[in-house]
Amino acid sequence: EPVIQTSIDFLLEDPSLTPEQRDAVRRLYHYPTVSLNIIQGGMKRNVVPDRAEATFDIRITPGCSIERVRDRMLELLQEAGVEGITADISTGRGGFYESPHHPAVIQFRQAVELALGNAPVMKISTGGTDGVSVHHIAKIPCVTYGPLVPGVAHTPNEFVTLHNLIMAAQVFAVFPLVYKKE
Repeated sequence: EPVIQTSIDFLLEDPSLTPEQRDAVRRLYHYPTVSLNIIQGGMKRNVVPDRAEATFDIRITPGCSIERVRDRMLELLQEAGVEGITADISTGRGGFYESPHHPAVIQFRQAVELALGNAPVMKISTGGTDGVSVHHIAKIPCVTYGPLVPGVAHTPNEFVTLHNLIMAAQVFAVFPLVYKKE
């Protein structure tokens, strides 16, 4: 997908990246990301646990098959050769993706161009948003957009500038005027 390359290009614009970080960015959207979020086991600290449980958060990019990722996880567990391992894999609703050619995306790009005078860079929005529920449950196309200071999102003392907030408000004010439900 072209949006994968524009996402990579966007991240590579950061001049503070080390060569190792640049290599990681080039691989970033081509493979799932795996985070070990929870490890649990045992009853109390002075007793050898009789069980252990690990919870992973696996994020995939557009075009990646959830089934292939699940199958590979099961293969890795089997290859480990450890007795008694079981896997409970739930996919939830998964992410959401709107093609850059979807009418809502095209119209949103037009709103950005009208409000700000230039075309937005199309990229993948990582992380959780309400768009997942709106897309899957309400069947409403979703485009992620908002004020942003690169490198500040989800950090301590996160902020946006007043200028960026005003620009986002301008786009949101223009979008209803150009949106036509297909």
